[in-house]
Amino acid sequence: MKTQVELLEERIATACASTKADTKERNNALSLVRWRLESFDGLCAGLDANMGCALVLPPNAQVFDGRDNEKLKKAFYETSLGVELSLVVLD
Repeated sequence: MKTQVELLEERIATACASTKADTKERNNALSLVRWRLESFDGLCAGLDANMGCALVLPPNAQVFDGRDNEKLKKAFYETSLGVELSLVVLD
């Protein structure tokens, strides 16, 4: 069984393989690959009412796409929130 990171990488690779580099089509294809960062207790990385980093319920989670750098986003939110987060690919 593939990990969520492997699944994300596969979906990004598929989006890139099916489009030409530096085109609107590639940008659109990558925007359809969606993911979020989730803590072990089911809360997700997001923003609070003051636009600061916070753990929020899944419906309020920050949703990223294939154009975002998953390693950078994960490191940023883990440092800001002080919790370990896992990447979850959304359908």
